Amino acid sequence: NAGINRMTPFGRDATASVRAHMEVNFFGTVAITEAAWPYLIESGAGRVVNTASPTVFGFENQTAYVASKGAVFTFTRTLAMESLQHGIRVNAIAPTAATRMALEADIPDWLKESMVEKMPPSLVSPVVAYLAHEECTLNGETLLTQAGVTQRLSLGANEGYSDTTATPEAIQANLATIMDVSTNHPAGEIGSEDEGSVLDLLS
Repeated sequence: NAGINRMTPFGRDATASVRAHMEVNFFGTVAITEAAWPYLIESGAGRVVNTASPTVFGFENQTAYVASKGAVFTFTRTLAMESLQHGIRVNAIAPTAATRMALEADIPDWLKESMVEKMPPSLVSPVVAYLAHEECTLNGETLLTQAGVTQRLSLGANEGYSDTTATPEAIQANLATIMDVSTNHPAGEIGSEDEGSVLDLLS
C-alpha cells in the first residue's frame, strides 16, 4: 500500500515524475510480492491484496500517479494467472478514503470535506479483510471500494468492426460500431472459461 502522489501537469520533467511514482507505487508492490512469493507458494493458499486506484479511469494532472496505479491493476490480473497453480489468490482494491495521503493531496477542500464525511478508511477495511481471507475465491480481480459501495473494476472489449481489407476511411466510417458500448463484454475472472487473456483475443 506504499504510495506517493504528486499532482503535476505533464510536461518538463514528466519522465522523472513517472519514474518516481513507478518506483514507489508499482515497484514497491512488485518487490514486496517477490519477497513473500516463496512463502506464499509454500503455504499453498496465500493471498495477495494490492492497492490500485479508481483514478485508472483518468485524473487530470495526475498522469504519473495514474500510470503507476494502472500498472498495479494489470500486474494483479496477470500475476493471478501464474498464481492459480499454487493455490494463491492475487487481487487488488481501488479505494477512495480519507487517508492521510488523500487529505494532504492537492485537491479541492470541498472534496476533502466530502471524503472525511462519507469515506472513512473503515469502509474499505471489510473488502481488504475478505480478499486476504482463506475463503476468498476471487482471483485477478480489482474491487472499487468507496463510501460503502463495492464494485468490480474490469477490462472489456466490444464486438467491434471486422474487415481484413479495412482502410483508414473504413475505420472512420465504422467508428460508431467500434465504439459501441452496448456490445461490451467484460473479461472474466482469472481461471474461468471467459477470462479473456490476450491468447483468447488472438485465437
